[in-house]
Amino acid sequence: MKLLNPTLLICLVLWCMLAGDSLAGFKFSKPVDYGGTDVVVQWTPEWPEIKKTKPVKFWLNSARIDDDAKGMKQIIERVRQMPRGSSLVWGPNADWMIDGPSTKSTAPQAFPELWKELEQVAAERGVATTWYGPDSTHFVSIKSAIRMDPPTDGEKEILHVGWRNYQSKTTPHDEVIYMVNGRSVGAGDRGLDVVLDRVRMLSIGSRLSYYKYAGTDAGKWSTKESRETAKKLEMADPVPFTQRREELDRIVAERELEVTRPRKYFSVRLPDDFLIDDRYPAGYFSTLLRFSKIVPEGQERSPAALTLSWKWPNARQTVSMFGLIRPSSTASAEYLVDGETVGKGRAGFLAAIEKIKNLNPGDVLRIDPICIRTKGPFNCVLMVAGHRHFETTGLEPFRTMIDIVAQVVEDRQLRVELIPDEAKPNRDCHPK
Repeated sequence: MKLLNPTLLICLVLWCMLAGDSLAGFKFSKPVDYGGTDVVVQWTPEWPEIKKTKPVKFWLNSARIDDDAKGMKQIIERVRQMPRGSSLVWGPNADWMIDGPSTKSTAPQAFPELWKELEQVAAERGVATTWYGPDSTHFVSIKSAIRMDPPTDGEKEILHVGWRNYQSKTTPHDEVIYMVNGRSVGAGDRGLDVVLDRVRMLSIGSRLSYYKYAGTDAGKWSTKESRETAKKLEMADPVPFTQRREELDRIVAERELEVTRPRKYFSVRLPDDFLIDDRYPAGYFSTLLRFSKIVPEGQERSPAALTLSWKWPNARQTVSMFGLIRPSSTASAEYLVDGETVGKGRAGFLAAIEKIKNLNPGDVLRIDPICIRTKGPFNCVLMVAGHRHFETTGLEPFRTMIDIVAQVVEDRQLRVELIPDEAKPNRDCHPK
């Protein structure tokens, strides 16, 4: 085995040391982009007491940087480059946590002088700073549409059946929107008819997948009564098509289908209201921001082929972290296309959708307004890859029908621009 020249070996080692130092922060993962301007700083451990035995690890836009003071200095240098009016979110905030040895957060306690410098630099740069808590709902993952490729030789065909807006055991069936392979197929019995027809078309021995609910444990906030209620509901195996469940079971037996039940979690709200659909606003924005972009004030807007607007007196209601609304409560919502009223409630929304279907590929659909605020600091920040930080200011009446919008936009290959109303926030993540 031929050995390297000693001089060359020394040079190689020195180069690696220098390169490793200069590239620190981007040596573990690719950074996440937040609209090209905004920054997220994260650290572990959550409490400074744990630092006695562990280093403080930092992430900058989800990319691992150096530990301890060196990492803090890298963060400060990054903030020096941030444009005026951008957003800097840091955390987690230990003061918002349910359990822990203290209410002190690690970074400001472990590095007080560097933290003071960081705050000063952010203020000088005109950067809005916001804490985020331990709740994972601050970070929203884009929900990809399910695209099913034909099964290969020897592979079983699979059909994924899902639904939205099944918010409790008392939800009217005509409010439930059914999905097949991630695409909306209709609401209520009409949607279920399509689902059952698709199941009948499966070849013998194929696979069918649909949800099975499992209760969540709220930890310190849960009670014996809520846990018992969740267990009973889970054992009852609720589905929105209870009245026609035997019809599905019969088709499954006739087609000899292999059934899988992915778990879908719900939360209990006593006495009898069970939140068993996707959590809002995360579930809503994870779909909406898949096919659209936010265009804040001052940013150039594209010429719109059609503008969808709405008026709804209940939009400004203060909501919980879930941002939950019932479809029946939106009957008074008025929908407008290019300033002309097309109807109210679900009928008005579907009338607007029919007009959107006439757009050509590449056309711009403008939705104005969207109930969000892009100007920090924020009460309850939401962070989505590819978008600037924002928070909610209200509820759009079409939230429960967002999958219908997604299907039309993606089928017609439209571009969608969202115009934020920049109103006051309607949520507060801070513990009382």
